[in-house]
Amino acid sequence: MAIVGFSSNLFEGPIPLPTVDISILDLSDNQLTGPIPPTIGESMPNLLFLSLSGNKITGAIPASIGRMQHLSVLDLSRNCLTGSIPSSMENCSYLKVLDFRKNSLSGIIPGSLGQLNQLQSLHLSNNMLSGDLPSSFQNLSSSETLDLANNKLTGSILPWIRDGFPDLRILCLRSNAFSGDLPSEVSNLTSLQVLDLADNDLIGTIPDVGGTVKHDSGNDHIDDWFYLSVGLGFATDLSCNHLEWKSATWNSTRAPHALLDLLRIYSIFSTHLIDESSSEENKNFLAIHENRDHIFRLQRTWLIVVDISRVEHMGRVSVLVLVLAILCSTTREFSCMVDAQLADCLESDREALLDFKNGLEDPENRLSSWQGINCCQWQGISCENSTGAVVTVNISRYGFWNLSGEIRPSLMRLKSLKNLDLSFNSFSNIPIPEFFGSLRNLQYLNLLNAGFGGIIPPNLGNLSSLHHLDVSFNLLAVENLEWVASLHSLKYLAMKSVNLSAIGLNWLRVLNKLPVLTEMHLLDCGLSGSIQHLSSVNFTSLAVIDLSFNNFKSKFPDWLVNVSSLVSVHLNDGGLHGRIPVGLSELPNLRFLTLLWNRNLTASCSKLFQGSWRKIEVLFLRGNKLHGKLPASFGNMTSLTDFDLSQNNVEGGIPGSIGKLCNLRYFYMSFNNLDGRFPQLLEGTTNCLSKSPLPSLMHLTLAINQLVGKLPEWLGQLENLVELDLEHNSLQGPIPASLGKLQHLTEMVLAENELNGTLPESFGQLSELTLLDLSFNQLMGIVTEVHFSKLSKLVYLYMFSNSLTLNVSSNWVPPFQVVDLDMGLNISYNQLQGQLPNPFHFRGPCEEVNLCSNLFRGPIILPTGETEGLIPGSLSRLNQLKILYLSNNMLSGELPSSFQNLSRLETMDLRSNRFTGSIPPWIGEGFPVLRILSLRSNAFSGELPSNLSNLTSLQVLDLAENDLIGSIPASFDGTGGTVKRDNGNDLIDKWFYLSIGLGFSSAFLLQIWETSLACSTYLDVSSQFSYISVNNLEWVTALRTLKHLMMNGVDLSVVGLDWVGVLNKLPILTELHSSSCGLSVSIPYPNSVNFTTLTEIDLSFNFSTQFLDCFLNISSLISVNASYS
Repeated sequence: MAIVGFSSNLFEGPIPLPTVDISILDLSDNQLTGPIPPTIGESMPNLLFLSLSGNKITGAIPASIGRMQHLSVLDLSRNCLTGSIPSSMENCSYLKVLDFRKNSLSGIIPGSLGQLNQLQSLHLSNNMLSGDLPSSFQNLSSSETLDLANNKLTGSILPWIRDGFPDLRILCLRSNAFSGDLPSEVSNLTSLQVLDLADNDLIGTIPDVGGTVKHDSGNDHIDDWFYLSVGLGFATDLSCNHLEWKSATWNSTRAPHALLDLLRIYSIFSTHLIDESSSEENKNFLAIHENRDHIFRLQRTWLIVVDISRVEHMGRVSVLVLVLAILCSTTREFSCMVDAQLADCLESDREALLDFKNGLEDPENRLSSWQGINCCQWQGISCENSTGAVVTVNISRYGFWNLSGEIRPSLMRLKSLKNLDLSFNSFSNIPIPEFFGSLRNLQYLNLLNAGFGGIIPPNLGNLSSLHHLDVSFNLLAVENLEWVASLHSLKYLAMKSVNLSAIGLNWLRVLNKLPVLTEMHLLDCGLSGSIQHLSSVNFTSLAVIDLSFNNFKSKFPDWLVNVSSLVSVHLNDGGLHGRIPVGLSELPNLRFLTLLWNRNLTASCSKLFQGSWRKIEVLFLRGNKLHGKLPASFGNMTSLTDFDLSQNNVEGGIPGSIGKLCNLRYFYMSFNNLDGRFPQLLEGTTNCLSKSPLPSLMHLTLAINQLVGKLPEWLGQLENLVELDLEHNSLQGPIPASLGKLQHLTEMVLAENELNGTLPESFGQLSELTLLDLSFNQLMGIVTEVHFSKLSKLVYLYMFSNSLTLNVSSNWVPPFQVVDLDMGLNISYNQLQGQLPNPFHFRGPCEEVNLCSNLFRGPIILPTGETEGLIPGSLSRLNQLKILYLSNNMLSGELPSSFQNLSRLETMDLRSNRFTGSIPPWIGEGFPVLRILSLRSNAFSGELPSNLSNLTSLQVLDLAENDLIGSIPASFDGTGGTVKRDNGNDLIDKWFYLSIGLGFSSAFLLQIWETSLACSTYLDVSSQFSYISVNNLEWVTALRTLKHLMMNGVDLSVVGLDWVGVLNKLPILTELHSSSCGLSVSIPYPNSVNFTTLTEIDLSFNFSTQFLDCFLNISSLISVNASYS
């Protein structure tokens, strides 16, 4: 995978999406503008590092970022982003650094961020976030930095900020609206170095620090003080609160007073060292660096000292005391004012780490800092403040580095080691060392995606203090899981993609013995068997369970409804069946429920959505068998943000109560049986405190249903809508002009409906639009330049099968023709006529042009510099073009030689026109990937060029219905036979030739060779005007790769009853057309049905054909035509 870094330049314009698979993308500190592309997650699913910080990016954070499930670092700081933080971030389970600071984000902090248990650094400061801190933050046990300063957060500082954060160094909650007492548990944060709670409404006592400072409501220095405790190894700012000292021991009784004289100095936490309300003579005191993560760097101190020289008046504080205080806060080597002193690392620990390093292969010199006396300062190493003993070894890769080699047992000499993180490295499938089971003090063990292999050693069960174990995504297996039951302190267990197929059915009983287990991640582990029953449920602390991508073939685990602590449940693609228990809706803490692709889970929508679902945010039920109608109570799920009920059997319409879902962002219900109407009015819109309905909605997808009626006007009021997909319904009436007001819309798909009227000119204002699909409707009228005026980002345009007329000036340049355009142009099946204007200067890598079935006429004129004609010379410069459809027009003349410049063509379809002349020899040259060449139904004459056999990738060659004479090239069929010109009604003009040995099919001769049927995917032997009869279909069974079989008009009446049984042997058949085939018997039901991929079948115009269950039970079917049978 590639690394792309363009940081610290002057690049402008929108964010580009790479077309190759990359792992690192750094575009920070440029001048990029516009929104983050909504498909960024789908475009770069394997990204590990993404930085867009320091630009001018606007709009919302797209939810598709949640698709980047391997992301380790995400930095969008210092931009102009708005909207809320997407809850889909929970899918980025490997995130270690998340930085959204200095934007304009609003709304609550989603509880889903609390599921990012690998997170080490979280920066959300300087936004407009509101609400309480989510309780799920207690799961962020790996955090070293939590910076939420300068927001609008309210509520209390919850007592869960305690011993669950062993590595927390920086906690900054400054300038919010927190109230209440400061939790005494703060004193348990033994690694804390910075605590900044200034500018809140806190009251009470400061825990465990001594002396009494009474609240002073006057103008003295008490309310704005700065407290340093270097002996405890942390600096704290609690200014502008109303707190009292509890206890303290100082070397001098004068020291606290000296510190209190620093009351207006926000020395390391504020934009200014002197409060703006302080006296004029102090306002020249300048700020130090804004990044609080670097406040301990001593080089910053010199900048402070230089600034101090400008201070003319410091009140009662001497400059010496101030400098001394700052030095104490910025270096660990100083011991002042307090007796305690930070210790250097133990020499024995240092030697052990160096030996461990010597066993590693470090090609990028990742561990270059591992030198010098004090190993506590080495990257990835943390020590106890008092003893200097190493407690943390973290050599996890952050996207750039990749360690390998051996894991030496010298780690056993680190007697105080609590945290070991070897994740995201490449240890070449070596086994997990047995000695890991002897690290008795270990609390955190992370081997995620580290490259280990073999059997997980059972002696890991000796780690009785372990609370976090992650061995996911290695080539590991477990033979017996009983050892896990000994991990009584375990809170987090992740074995994703570990082979557990050999452990039998006891695994659930074993895990049920873990009394404090909070998270269980066992997706894709090869588990099987029933999980429906659990006699005694001990999962009293379980908050997250993920058993996706296993093969249980079990009824739904009903015992889950008794686990009241559940927050997140994921049982996707697990082979579950039976009813989804309504009791899930009553779980008091449930926020995320995903049951995707189980296929046989059932529920009545009217019953399931009657429940309270009081906190549900994400509900994904796609690919099951839910039925019934959405009840009005659906609108009571007011916390709902993401909803996916696609590919079920839901009926009815969309309830008007959906208007109550103020937080709803994703609403997916494609592939159902919705047959109602859109509500013309939405309920509860005033509750959302917004002028527009559904103010958070970004994605509305209702494709492949049977919705009727008109499009409601409120669709055009969904101000944050990004995607609108209503394809393949029965919607009628005109397209509301208000849709042109959706300024954030990037995709609009209204294809395959019965929409009529004209295309609104307001569509030309959709400046963010990348995809517009209006095909297969009844639109009419004139399309002008106004309709495209601001569509500068348009990528795909589909308007075929309407009655539109394009009317633009001859010098019009479309705004979407930019250099990096990747556009599919499809305006076929309209009434476009005349000549396309010259300004179709496709300057970008256009891959598809479809102008078929219009009324274009005249020759194709492509000479260099030509400015007139049907298609201008610029078409020949489309060197990225892959697909060209010009069929079913009235084009004439000879094929222009400029076409030979289109060397990347895969499909050239010029059939059903009036082309004349010979087939030029250059067609057999310079087209290495041409698969389909169709020149059927023209007036080509002369002999076939012999070099057509050079088209080695050719699969379909259709030259029927021309005036060609001469011989078929011997390389095509090996016979060298002669095809004579036929002007009569014989079969010569309707022939079909297969040579699968060469991997292509051509419309030459109705002749089948069973010896060459191994590779064909497309076979068309249809006969419209002549009589073709087939006596036996057994030869078709050899077409194991056949996907499309067209036999319309072929007489199959002699084949007998077994014709379906024969076709049933084609494993990947997707399309079957046997219209007008003389079928006069019932379709027999084969013993086993293999039609699992069949999507389209046409048996129309036969005799007394009856549909039996072999077709009606095929779940993949989309289109069935049995008319006139």
